[in-house]
Amino acid sequence: MSDYPSRIESAKLILENGSIKRAATSVYYVQSGRDRDKWYRVEVGPKESCQCKDFAFRVKSGSVDACKHILAIRMAIEDEMSLPLDEEFAKRELPEEPKPPTKEFWEVMEGLKLLTAREAIKI
Repeated sequence: MSDYPSRIESAKLILENGSIKRAATSVYYVQSGRDRDKWYRVEVGPKESCQCKDFAFRVKSGSVDACKHILAIRMAIEDEMSLPLDEEFAKRELPEEPKPPTKEFWEVMEGLKLLTAREAIKI
């Protein structure tokens, strides 16, 4: 018998510790039990995913249905727990703002000959 708690017990501990943050409608972040500075991005719904190793190795291979992080979120949803949107984690889901072109980019662009439409048709 393993010393590790079952996935269900681990999921319950996640709920008890309040280690879930909602970032979007079906996107959550769940705090790691071992490294408190680490958060796993978890998506629930028709296409579930988690960044943890258990999901990568056991869930994807079909040997188990879900990791403890997904189970914890499923339980929270089934129990109608209030998981309000967390602004800090919601920002993680926003696309990055485009960065302005660098000096190196403009140097390369200066060296290129841009063709007119007529020149391009001839090629």
